[in-house]
Parts: sequence; C-alpha cells; structure tokens
Amino acid sequence: MSGQRRSETGLVTVNTGQTVTFNAPAEADERTPLGRWRLAHGLSLDEVADLTGLSKSMLSRVERGQRDLAALTKVKVARSLGVPIREIFPVPKMADEDTADRGTT
Repeated sequence: MSGQRRSETGLVTVNTGQTVTFNAPAEADERTPLGRWRLAHGLSLDEVADLTGLSKSMLSRVERGQRDLAALTKVKVARSLGVPIREIFPVPKMADEDTADRGTT
C-alpha cells in the first residue's frame, strides 16, 4: 500500500503496509513571515542557521510558531539576513503609535 506525506519541498510517496498519519509541516502560506521569506529565497534551514547563528531546530520551531525570539535576537536575525525586521517578523503596533504619527501627545 502506498501512502503520502508532506515534506518541506512537497509530497513524498512512502510504501507502507498500513495507513500512517503524519503531522505534516505547515504549507508556506501557513508559516510565519520568516519561514515564507526563507522558502521564497530558496534557502534551507541549515543555510539560515549558518547565516544567523541560531540552531536549525530553533529556527524550525520559530517558523512553525511554536517559539518566539527575544526582540534583540529578532533584530540580529534580520540584520544577518539583510532584511528589514518587519519583513520576517510580525511587529505589533504600539497603542500610542497612532498618536505619535499625528504629532500629538
């Protein structure tokens, strides 16, 4: 009997004698911005780990939304990849940001 499981690059066929359920990685559109950025630029987890100094397993957890990074670490990752932080990490808007934009206090 042939089954299928999802891999980072698509579907992989596996031959098994039974039905197997896999916890498939999220598709690119379900990943965090960092994961979508990595896939869009054709980089592997190993390559991003080498560039950023973070472990492959940590990056994987961050991409799947299972782990968050400290603000300073997010800045370091963005700088090491040469991208604006808002491109790879969600940046919450501050409550008083609207007031500051209008020049009032």
